[in-house]
Amino acid sequence: SMLGHIGVNTTRELGTSTPGLRGGLGVSLYTVDAQGFDVGVLALELGLHYSPPVAARSTLSVEFGLAPEITTFNDGSDAIFQNYRWAYEYLQQTQIVVGYRHMEVGIKGRDDVHLVDGWYGGIERRF
Repeated sequence: SMLGHIGVNTTRELGTSTPGLRGGLGVSLYTVDAQGFDVGVLALELGLHYSPPVAARSTLSVEFGLAPEITTFNDGSDAIFQNYRWAYEYLQQTQIVVGYRHMEVGIKGRDDVHLVDGWYGGIERRF
């Protein structure tokens, strides 16, 4: 399986009573080759991010994405994306990331295909 992704999102503080808690909303376009099936996905994504005041450079995040049948194209019927992660910003806009990701797409008339289901780590650069 192969996966391509491009998206845009915005994140804002959720309130003054919980410093460090942010919510996000985004839209992403995915292109997927899942076991020989071509799937295009336009997903709505939601996220919660928390940076504890005692460790402001660390962030715990929970992110979800969903694409119903109406925004899933070609061989796809739907898609679900889940991401749980911890990030530490060691340089401005650059983070060390460790997390768990689950991604699956539904194929018309067939079982769902799990694209990713496991732990990951790396360095992330945001613009």
